[in-house]
Amino acid sequence: AKEKILESKSENNRQQFSFALDGLEKGAEIELMYTIKYPFSLFGSEYFQFSVPVLRAEFELKCPNVVIFETKGYNGFPNAKDSVNADTSSELKRVYHCAINNMPGIKEEKYSNYTANLMHIEYRIAYLPETKPNQRQFTWNDLARSIYQVNYNYSDKELNIVQKYLKSIGVDKLNTELEKVQKIEDELKKNINTSDEVKEENEAFDVIVSKKLTNDDGFKRFFAACLTEAGVVHEMGITSNRYNHPLDEKFENWKPLDYYLFYFPNLKMF
Repeated sequence: AKEKILESKSENNRQQFSFALDGLEKGAEIELMYTIKYPFSLFGSEYFQFSVPVLRAEFELKCPNVVIFETKGYNGFPNAKDSVNADTSSELKRVYHCAINNMPGIKEEKYSNYTANLMHIEYRIAYLPETKPNQRQFTWNDLARSIYQVNYNYSDKELNIVQKYLKSIGVDKLNTELEKVQKIEDELKKNINTSDEVKEENEAFDVIVSKKLTNDDGFKRFFAACLTEAGVVHEMGITSNRYNHPLDEKFENWKPLDYYLFYFPNLKMF
């Protein structure tokens, strides 16, 4: 009953619940079934392996027939097979399903890439058969175009601000690409702070220069603009944390990609 569920905070300030269950005795077994609701996502990962053994792990994804997903299992977890079924409302649904029995528990070891080695499955929207048949969706090329459009389109006002900023930190007096990269990186990382709580209006270049505060999106865009105006040949990329979620180039899951980086072809450096 709801009145027997106590909500509180743990020592790490995490939400936790205490349940008062009647009729329990020492050594009794309790089976807990729960549902977690997340916002809709084009991509996802679900982990099924933990420090304790799992008797049976089952993955099921249901979606309208107008969408085709792709799935891929990792570290021994199976791929999900799809089928089109009629649900209770007589609407066609596409169902992806797989299961595995007797999954062993894995204890975390010091210096090990624990999360990266757990059994899990990833999924992504791959096709929209009715509106865009045979056109693969959300590819790496799509991601590259998106990164470019967001980070490399500047107004004349923005370019003027960047030029003045580069001159103020002395980049115009440097000759080599390496010197320019080092100077820009050093100035930005030491003097411009970032915070997730900063709003979009603080992504404007004039605000970044005056307040020396922005969010991650504003920082990387301003960084790219500085490199561009300084004449530094570079490429922006994005990747995942390899200790938790190694990047699989053959499966286009954008969700774990959180880390932006710059590559400098002439310097052969990141």
